[in-house]
Parts: sequence; structure tokens; C-alpha cells
Amino acid sequence: MAPNLSPENDLYIKELVSRGTYPSEAEALNDAVGLLRKSRQVVAAIQAGIEQAERGDLIPSEDVFHRLEDRLAIIEATVHQKS
Repeated sequence: MAPNLSPENDLYIKELVSRGTYPSEAEALNDAVGLLRKSRQVVAAIQAGIEQAERGDLIPSEDVFHRLEDRLAIIEATVHQKS
């Protein structure tokens, strides 16, 4: 276990392992670190978007809605194929 883990987090990890949610403490910690990395990536992407918007580098709303409609159509087609 990580030596500087708080007692609360240490207990939580041990409970997850004892319940069978994770096969080991190392697996639980690796999953937690992976989620932390993804979280930091999302924050960085949002910050980049904010900076882009502040520069005025924006996409017209009609283009955004068309892209969303296209993605929705792909998702709906995929769902119907699986049904």
C-alpha cells in the first residue's frame, strides 16, 4: 500500500478488496490513478476550450448542432443494428 495514503483511504481500499470489488489493493490503486489521469485530461481539455473561446476561435452554433445530429444518427443506427 502507498505509505502516505490517509487512514480513511487505506480503509476504503481494504474494504473494496474484502468485498471482492478488486482482487488486490494494487489493482484498486491502479484503477484510482487511471481515473485521476482521465480527470486531469478532461480538465486540461476544458481549459484548452476556454482559452480557445477567449481568443474568439469558435465554431458557429449551426455547425455544432449539425455535428451533434450526425453523431446521434450514427448512435441510433448502431442501436437499431444491435436490436
